[in-house]
Formats: sequence, structure tokens, C-alpha cells
Amino acid sequence: MWIPPNETEFSDEQNTALAPAIVEMLDAKAPRVLHMLEMFDQAHPRGVPHFYLSLLATRTEHRGRGYGLRLLAENLRQIDKAGTPSYLEASNSANVPLYMRHGFEVLDSFTLPEDGPEVFTMWRHAQPLE
Repeated sequence: MWIPPNETEFSDEQNTALAPAIVEMLDAKAPRVLHMLEMFDQAHPRGVPHFYLSLLATRTEHRGRGYGLRLLAENLRQIDKAGTPSYLEASNSANVPLYMRHGFEVLDSFTLPEDGPEVFTMWRHAQPLE
């Protein structure tokens, strides 16, 4: 799921409802989740319009067939036509080299609390069309 430049993942109304919904659903675990969301928000680059890859997933029974990477490549071709950079976070270190093969560079990383994974923030500059 790609978020276009200068757009947001959620509407203002959804953003306003998010924290109360998390508290209602998770009770005592809510502060941890809210803190993690804040960590992602703080790591997200600002100032340069870019596409943001919020989610890329493959159903378990279809993993390993290249579907996700082909989808990523096609989406990046469209982003390149727009002449726009892109950004993502990789919470699985095994995916970092896969994204690097598609032109992403590691910007930084942070570790989620309570033995959470290391999250790599990755940027891909606008690519010239061939």
C-alpha cells in the first residue's frame, strides 16, 4: 500500500480516533503500541515529497514465488515515471538486501521496545527513466 506524496495514511478523523481505539482494544498494552507508532512517526523523513510504502505483504502460501518483489518493481516503475523518491521501513532484516536491489538505501534504524525487531528506514532517490 503506497501513500502518495503529501498524503497521509489516515484521514484527520481516523487519526483522531486511532489512539482511543488502541486504548480501548489493548488496555494496559496500549502505551507500548502508541510508543511504537510514535517511533515510526519520528523516523519518517519530512521535507521532501515522496511515496511511502506503508505495507507490502504476501500470503504465507504464496511466499517465495516473487509476487511481492514483482509488485514492488512495477510500482517503482510507476513512481520513477513520476520522478519521485520513495521511503519504507523494513522490520525484517532479511528484506533489507531485497529492497537494496531495488535502489533503496538504509537511512537509519531503531529498535522497537520489549525485544522488538530492529526497524530499518530506507530511502530510494528518484530514478531516471531508461
